[in-house]
Amino acid sequence: MGPDLQNDFFGSLHSFWNGAALVEGIRDVLCFDRTGLGAHFLPLSLWLAAGRVLTSMAAVAEKRRESLSEPGREALQTSVTEGLAVGG
Repeated sequence: MGPDLQNDFFGSLHSFWNGAALVEGIRDVLCFDRTGLGAHFLPLSLWLAAGRVLTSMAAVAEKRRESLSEPGREALQTSVTEGLAVGG
């Protein structure tokens, strides 16, 4: 269903949502001999770039969290080992 037949909220989502851009782009390739494909390529490439940036940021945050927790993990293992040696 096109954005003209939808209410205002979903009609506005249609302009930048990646699923709509993909469906419209495939429709243009199959039905209209590739006319207007470039207009749908821009939102898809922007979503791809945003996904890559967010994935990279998550990877950096995860590595920082792992590197910060290493000393704490070693201290915990040492205290558990000492506690078992003393208590055992």
